[in-house]
Amino acid sequence: ALADWWAGRDSPAAGEAAALPRRLWLRNGGDIVAADAVSLDGSRLGGVLIVRRDEEGGVAARIEARGAEHSGSAPGWVLRDASVVRPGRPRAEAVASLAWPDGPPPATVRELARPTEALPPDRLLAGLRGEGAVSRGPAFYATRAQSAAASPAVPFLMALLALPAAFGVPRRGGGWKRAAVGLALGLGYLAAAGLLGALGEAGALPPVLAAWAPPFLFAAAGVLLLQREEG
Repeated sequence: ALADWWAGRDSPAAGEAAALPRRLWLRNGGDIVAADAVSLDGSRLGGVLIVRRDEEGGVAARIEARGAEHSGSAPGWVLRDASVVRPGRPRAEAVASLAWPDGPPPATVRELARPTEALPPDRLLAGLRGEGAVSRGPAFYATRAQSAAASPAVPFLMALLALPAAFGVPRRGGGWKRAAVGLALGLGYLAAAGLLGALGEAGALPPVLAAWAPPFLFAAAGVLLLQREEG
């Protein structure tokens, strides 16, 4: 509800599938799944596409459905007004109702459809192992895991960057300059961490480098600046 208020639109009913800004794609085991709309509780989908793959990675079936509902019990998901296309068959098979027992849990669909910046450890580990339903590649989860490991060092880094302004030699004057340098370094760290993190999540940089390079580089800059002030 908060996300809908922030976006400036009315909240749909709890059991109604709400259109997403862009189509949701996710990997569910060996299948590729997409949906155009997801309810707030994740139990209803709209505009569903399922691409089933065989053990060799080839397409075994393509299923399109007007919607899907999760009953909360067996058989789990049920596809409505589905169309099934199988390789080697000239025509699609129309099915009014089709069971989808191996679909992703509604809670997982809800999280993937409306993600937050912070991912819980179990979601990170599942993404790293490729288990369950995931909407990002391994590089994304590996970079997030490395960033989470590096995050405890950030408060100490910010304190280090502020030390020259706080404990500079008073007789030298120029306290505002030291404060401006510390502020510039702090903002520079945030920008560099965000940029390298995005590159790591996209697979353009190794996750370890993307997460750990900014704190190490700016910590070195802070130590050099502190030595200069005390020298």
